[in-house]
Amino acid sequence: MAVEYTEYWFYIAVCFIAIVIFLENRQPSRTITWLVVLVVFPVIGFVLYIIFGQNTRKKRLFRKRAFMDREIQYVDGHSTSEDMRALNRLMDGHQQMLRTLAIKMGQYPVSFATDTRVLTNGEATFSAILDAIKQAKHHIHLEYYIVRHDHIGTELKAALKDKMKQGVEVRFMYDAVGCWKLSKKYVQDLRAAGAEMVPFFPVTFPVLNNKINFRNHRKIVVIDNKIGFVGGLNVGDEYLGRNKTMGFWRDTHLEVRGEGVQSLQMIFMKDWYYMTGRILTDEAYLRPKPVSGENLGAVQMVASSPYSEWERIKSLFFAMITSAKRSIWIASPYLIPDEDILSAP
Repeated sequence: MAVEYTEYWFYIAVCFIAIVIFLENRQPSRTITWLVVLVVFPVIGFVLYIIFGQNTRKKRLFRKRAFMDREIQYVDGHSTSEDMRALNRLMDGHQQMLRTLAIKMGQYPVSFATDTRVLTNGEATFSAILDAIKQAKHHIHLEYYIVRHDHIGTELKAALKDKMKQGVEVRFMYDAVGCWKLSKKYVQDLRAAGAEMVPFFPVTFPVLNNKINFRNHRKIVVIDNKIGFVGGLNVGDEYLGRNKTMGFWRDTHLEVRGEGVQSLQMIFMKDWYYMTGRILTDEAYLRPKPVSGENLGAVQMVASSPYSEWERIKSLFFAMITSAKRSIWIASPYLIPDEDILSAP
C-alpha cells in the first residue's frame, strides 16, 4: 500500500513537471522532447529534468536584471510628443507597427536629436574610434565580445593608457569566452595603468558550466557620453583584412552622437552593474551631450541578452520578415535561421 501511495505522488509530480514544461513556452521541439521522455521513461525523465531541464540560472538572471531595470532608469533626452507625431506622419502603418513593437520590447525610446555615420569597414571604424578616444576628457567605456592582443589591439591599449595618464576613466568589459585567447598581460597592463577590467561571466569548467551559453556579444564604445560606437566589429586584425586565413572581412559599424549615445551608455551601465554591483551615478554618465546640424534623425537602440525575458532582436526580425510586402534584403555573416524563421508565412 505504501508503494502504491509513493507511486501515486510520483506520477502527480511527473504530470506537474509536464504542465510546467508546457507553460514555460519553450521551443516546440524542446517541449515535445521533454514530454516524450517523461511519458516513456517517467523515473529517468523525472531525474533528468530535475538535474538538466530547469533553467534556474536564467530565471535568477532575469529576476536580477528586472531589479536592475527598475534601479537604473533611462534618462530621457529632448524627445517630445510632437517629435513622435512628426515621426508618425513620415511613416506608413507597417512602419508604425514595427516602431511600436521596438519601443515596447526595446526599453529605450526613440532619440530624435541624434547624428549617425555609417562606418563601412575596419579601417573607417578603428580610425574613428581611436580618433574619438584621443579627444576623451572624462571617461571611456568599452564592451566587446572579442579582443585580440594583435596590432589593432595593441594600438587600442596604447591609446587607452595615454588617456589614463591624463586622468580619463576607463572601464572595459570583455566576454570571458570570446576573449579566451586574450593574453593575461594585455589585461594586466591595462589594469596596472588604472583601467577597470571586468570579464563577463568567467567560466572555469566550460563543459560542466551552463554559463558558457550566456555570452555578451556587444561591441560598444561610449566616450564622455558624447560619442558612441556600435555595430559588428570586434577588436582584431581580421576586421582589417590582416588575417591571411580569413582574408578580407567587411563589417559595418555606426558612429553615434547626441541623444542616441545615452541609450548605449545605459546598456553599458546596466551590464556593468550586473557584473560588478556598482551603479555609475556621476552626472557625466547620465546626460547626453547635445548636437546640432541638418543631418539629425530618429534613432532607437534595441538591446537583447541572455537574461532577457523575450528574444527581442529575433522577435523584431521575425516581425519585419513576416510583415514584408515587397522584398526582404538580408546582409549577415551569420545566417542561421531557426524553425520559426524558416516557416514564417
